[in-house]
Order: sequence, then structure tokens, then C-alpha cells
Amino acid sequence: MDRKPYYLDLYRKVLEEARIGYTLAIFGDHLAAQQGYEKHTGLDAVHYFLMQKHHWTRGQIQAMTQADILFAMSEEFELWTMPDDARQVLADVAEHHFSPSSN
Repeated sequence: MDRKPYYLDLYRKVLEEARIGYTLAIFGDHLAAQQGYEKHTGLDAVHYFLMQKHHWTRGQIQAMTQADILFAMSEEFELWTMPDDARQVLADVAEHHFSPSSN
């Protein structure tokens, strides 16, 4: 049985989860600066923001998938653009380290 299609699909799903997590973390840094958070950066800042905005508990947020969190934050993402350096890192890593042909 050829498992290659399964592995390729799995690989793509994992890469998409990583891309979403990276995007949320970079946005969280922006959000922390914008909101004046001193103790929260990255994904923690996103979680803290959602707790403040929606009065969700940390447990409720941690039970969400990253795709759910991205959806919940979609309005905040409206005018945000990922910094060029962060976007370049994402492109470089995706192209050079995570392509199926490099394995």
C-alpha cells in the first residue's frame, strides 16, 4: 500500500498548523506593544487579549485550536501586516527546511 499521499497530507497539515502558530505569535508581539502589555508577548499576549475582550477563561482558550483562535482574532488582524523580517523568515524556512524534496 502506497502511504505517500497520506504522509504528504499529514505533512501539509502540520505545516499549516505551524504557520498559524507562527502568525499568532508574531501578531501577539504586535498586540502586546499596541495594548501596552508588559508581561505578555507572543501567543500569551493573544490569549490575554481574548481573556480581556471576551472574558473567556484561560482553560477555554487553551481548549481552542489555533485555527479557532485565528478566527476569533480575525477582526484584530484586519489592518495588520506581518513585519517584513518575520515574513521573510517564514518564506525562507518554508522553502529551504520544510519542503518535501529536502528530506
